[in-house]
Amino acid sequence: MNLVKKVLKSRPAITFAASFLVTMLIFAAFGYAPFGLKSVAGADANIQYLDLFAYLKDVLAGKNSATYTMSALLGGDEVATFAYYLMSPLNFLVVFFQKSQLPIFYDILLALKLSLAASTMSIFLKQRFPKITRKFQLFLAMSYAFCQYNIAQSCNILWLDGVYLLSLIMLGIYQLVAVNKRNGFFLLTISIACSMIFNWYTGLINIMFSAIWLVVEEVLYLYEHSYELKALLKRLGGYISAVFLGLALSAFIFLPNYVSLKSGARSSFDWDLLKPDLINNPFTAIGKMGLNVMSDSTNVSLKRALAPFSWAVKAAAWPAAPEPTTTTSYLSLAAIVMIFSLTKLTCYCLHLKL
Repeated sequence: MNLVKKVLKSRPAITFAASFLVTMLIFAAFGYAPFGLKSVAGADANIQYLDLFAYLKDVLAGKNSATYTMSALLGGDEVATFAYYLMSPLNFLVVFFQKSQLPIFYDILLALKLSLAASTMSIFLKQRFPKITRKFQLFLAMSYAFCQYNIAQSCNILWLDGVYLLSLIMLGIYQLVAVNKRNGFFLLTISIACSMIFNWYTGLINIMFSAIWLVVEEVLYLYEHSYELKALLKRLGGYISAVFLGLALSAFIFLPNYVSLKSGARSSFDWDLLKPDLINNPFTAIGKMGLNVMSDSTNVSLKRALAPFSWAVKAAAWPAAPEPTTTTSYLSLAAIVMIFSLTKLTCYCLHLKL
């Protein structure tokens, strides 16, 4: 019982609860499910994902197959579909909803994934930057959860599993480099395996980012410690081993999916996609920047950049500023999160106009 109370009072649990509550309040304010008739399941979610969740519900009820189904036109292989869209364990909560309630399920699923993103970021911040205050950790974690990418991809909810797992991958790399190599190796391996299993597409992106983060952590570590080639190679070997072991653990879902995709009509990769190119003139893009826009191929939102910038200016200009009262501090924190983070969610809800 004491362990349960300790967990519920922990920073990740509080961050999760705060993020979930705020998301539900936004949904309630704008009449979105489960409080209204509207849903954030727009665009691809409305076209594909609700039907896929209905298919998953039938699979879990034993009424359909995860490998081959007659529900797709004249029948077809569903391995690739299941591996790409439906492997997140949170999707299995669909068993508690009727097919007529799938829009409600979708909104709750989004709230859960955003809250998990905040919670795992809180775990990372607590261990990676232990000197950061609890209030600032909460602010940063919730800003991460409600960032532009997460809100913009609310209609592609399958890509959000990689967001909450990315924080654990970053933490695993930090531990592997600077703290406890055994714990870091284990956490990195499991996080990469889960990321690949839940969605192999974002899993591969997370792996590519992990290589960049490894360089960052190594540079920071070598800045504070003496350089030893043998130790550096050992850490690099541990990272490579963890990545390959994570891939091996996820091979049961990744390899069948790869084979299924290779047999499809679009089985070749267009390498021209990797050539560097500009979508628009960078100078004309300056005029497209704004506070009340959603970032896309032509517009750039400045809210996400202004939040950390304002905190950096405050820290530089007033390093010895007195600590505000608890009430004032929490009210300021709530206002900042609402202004810089939740505006994206409210703009998204208004943008759908469902």
